Amino acid sequence: GIRDTSVTGVQTCALSDLREALDRMMIYEADLKLTIEKSQSEKIHQTISRIAKAEGGFLLSMQKHRSKIRVPSEKLDATISAISELGELVDKDIRGQDITEEFQDLQVRLDSAEKTRLRYLELLAIASGVKQALAIEKELERINVTIERLKGRINRLEHLDYYATITVDTSEKTKPGPLGYLALGVVKAVGKLFVWN
Repeated sequence: GIRDTSVTGVQTCALSDLREALDRMMIYEADLKLTIEKSQSEKIHQTISRIAKAEGGFLLSMQKHRSKIRVPSEKLDATISAISELGELVDKDIRGQDITEEFQDLQVRLDSAEKTRLRYLELLAIASGVKQALAIEKELERINVTIERLKGRINRLEHLDYYATITVDTSEKTKPGPLGYLALGVVKAVGKLFVWN
């Protein structure tokens, strides 16, 4: 058949791709490496913590040369830009992990466990005798533990989907000592002997 290559067809395709992408659950992590001025590490890491709070996030951990923060995923780019202005960004690594299928699987399992729980509650209401009631209550207890565990995992995935994790490592700029300056002078002098095209 004939393919629709009109602008409308392209837009519809792009919108459906966008809708599908928006329905995906993603965990984002970013690792940044900054070179900063000497003796500024503590100040920089406190500023990183303030940036996280300003973007609706929070500080997970802070060490002398490393901070780990979480910010809403939609603020990831803005947060990285703000942090990049604190020094010289020498490395940036951003990773995403799609957790949509895992999340959907957990929801199906939770739905099934809750339906099973309701069936056991109905059986408990019509149980004939203490022995049968105790057996049903034991199964209910096991199912309740399963339900709570599944809810906990679902909540954790929702949290990981909502917040992106950013780890910032800093290193201080080093100034060359007397021998370093001598080596730089030799390199510059040798460089002037050659004509570079």
